[in-house]
Amino acid sequence: MTNNGLENVDSDGFMPRARKGGAIGANGEFYKGGQFISNCEDTVKGGSMSWEPLPKTQWQIEQEAEIAKRVEEEAQWLAGRVAQFADLLHLLEGVQNVFPVYESFHQSLARQFKQTGVLSPKQAHCVANFFFGRRTKKNAEDFLRLVENLQKGGR
Repeated sequence: MTNNGLENVDSDGFMPRARKGGAIGANGEFYKGGQFISNCEDTVKGGSMSWEPLPKTQWQIEQEAEIAKRVEEEAQWLAGRVAQFADLLHLLEGVQNVFPVYESFHQSLARQFKQTGVLSPKQAHCVANFFFGRRTKKNAEDFLRLVENLQKGGR
């Protein structure tokens, strides 16, 4: 029986059950009284549905290889960025400020840079201020170069 495209459901919307004393289902197997009866010929009594994955297509294999390549490139890029700014990161991590709030802030900037390789423009300015003091005519070029390098991804 079919009800709204659903197999194994009677007209009332319930799965049929065997009558008292038992019944034979559409699949030819005997069901005890009260058991749910299969009304589909393909159903195997006591069988479990098993799922086997399909073999991967060439496209899926290529996509996985491309993703793995990108992940490796990203890891190499990040390692290069962290190595490039290693001295600055050591300074930020080792900050001993009078105010503990600033100490944890600088350390969190170092942690974020190690994880992502970039900082937002405001964060980059904070790091440059920490490193140079404030921006002056003497250090303006180096200050701006540091800020630019900290916030550009280069990817």
